[in-house]
Amino acid sequence: MSPPGIVGAVYVCAECGEEAAVVELVPRGAKHPDFEADDFLSAPGTLVSRDVIGERMTAVEEADLEPIAERLAAAGRADTPLSGAEHSRSFCPERRACYCQEHWKFEPVFEDGGWYDCTYGTCPRGHRTMLDD
Repeated sequence: MSPPGIVGAVYVCAECGEEAAVVELVPRGAKHPDFEADDFLSAPGTLVSRDVIGERMTAVEEADLEPIAERLAAAGRADTPLSGAEHSRSFCPERRACYCQEHWKFEPVFEDGGWYDCTYGTCPRGHRTMLDD
């Protein structure tokens, strides 16, 4: 459950039912027990995703706050369990399902010189997508 003022959703792995991702929308000024106030971006809101790649914070503009909050809130309903899951890197857009670390096959890509470029993932159904850039 997310702290007051914060809208969040938990997504489970379509293969095993374990937690695959947690996505929370933190409006500017909201207090989150896991972060310091200056950890957040200066935008009107910050979308925090804890997923198969790790933790990611994304700035959310004022016009997007309400639509994202509504999608995350809808994730708790039986008819829309994956609402908002596209904000998580655990989500396979082709399969429209989330998977945990155990079920993604990861393929990190490095540039010449060894610099990290991105990570592709292949879901259990064989769909390949860029998970991190």
